[in-house]
Amino acid sequence: MTMTRSAIAMINPELLKWARETSALTLTFAAEKIKVKLALLEEWESGHSLPTFKQLLTIAKVYKRPVSVFYLAEPPKNFKVLHDYRRLPDTIPALDESPRLNLEIRKAYYRRQVALDLVNLLEDDSIPALEQIVHLSQNPESISEELRQLLKISLEEQTRWKMPNDAFKGWRTALEHSGVLVFQAEKIDVEEMRGFAISERPLPVIVINKKDSYKGRMFSMLHEFVHILLGDSSISGSEQSSFGLPAKDQKIEMFCNAVAASILLPFSAFQEDTELMRHEKDNIWDDTVIMNVANRFHISRECVWRRLLTRKKITPEFYQKKRDELSDEFQNQKEKIKPSSGGPPYHIKVLSSIGMLYPELVLNSYYREKITASSLSEYLGVKLQHLSNIEQAVFNPSQGTAHHHAL
Repeated sequence: MTMTRSAIAMINPELLKWARETSALTLTFAAEKIKVKLALLEEWESGHSLPTFKQLLTIAKVYKRPVSVFYLAEPPKNFKVLHDYRRLPDTIPALDESPRLNLEIRKAYYRRQVALDLVNLLEDDSIPALEQIVHLSQNPESISEELRQLLKISLEEQTRWKMPNDAFKGWRTALEHSGVLVFQAEKIDVEEMRGFAISERPLPVIVINKKDSYKGRMFSMLHEFVHILLGDSSISGSEQSSFGLPAKDQKIEMFCNAVAASILLPFSAFQEDTELMRHEKDNIWDDTVIMNVANRFHISRECVWRRLLTRKKITPEFYQKKRDELSDEFQNQKEKIKPSSGGPPYHIKVLSSIGMLYPELVLNSYYREKITASSLSEYLGVKLQHLSNIEQAVFNPSQGTAHHHAL
């Protein structure tokens, strides 16, 4: 018998509730989006009635789930709750992410699982396995030197990059070469999330906010990298959002910030960079000097001030004053920014979100006939018509340098 689109969908009602709640949608909001009465959605979730297959298609679209998931015997248990460093205690529930952020977290877990499955299919031992581990008891300065060696980025290379976007691409590529999947999330306010990390190995994941500045994204990538090395799957906001957290959480966030800043502007820079050496000797730091240093190393001015605080060249009060000034400046600039039109080609936007390591695994699996063209399209999240451009960008990046800055 052929199923019509009006036939009853014989699904597991438990999956309806699971899919809605893990999409961070309230009953009222979900019913409105599905265009049914609240009482009817409650009936479906309780099992007193079931949607038609046509209605199920709408539900799947609203919840951003494949239709097949609603036919599972029980709800999947494929990811853990991330340790939340954005919230003050006793104010907002730990799972109070927006639907968009919740979706990005699910996508990150899904892509990681796909990558793991493909590595097993390929039987490829060339994928780097991140083995480094750090502890809170360690010195951030010594850790940062080890991590720079792991990432194979020298001060010479860092200062040779021309623009912040080149620096961002350099750090991101280095992290992927170390065995970390690095994705970018879109359409999420920076105030809600700067980045999050899935620390499970192999192939841990870092997701950063594409709405942030390139310099902000670089810091977030390295901050989340330290969370991974601590074995801490987490979600982070701004530094201000961590104030008031439990002491242990504050200690972890301060440690991750210290290591990230030290990686970006290591102790050796103060011994090798002429301008830093001269000003550290005189201990004269004005805004022009800070801007010069920030631009030369492609880091934020806040990162420079943070390093000076660590080296006890400025007081905590002065550092906080400068942080407040930069925060006000950021808010003013944000209010003036108008949405841009156009932009890079579609395939470059895709790679900007999923990086290079992940699509390389997917494409290699296709070439070796481990997956079908349909799976290839599904895993990359694109239609087949875009695959040739993605192939070109992944395996022959020099042919598309005009747009590669967008990655």
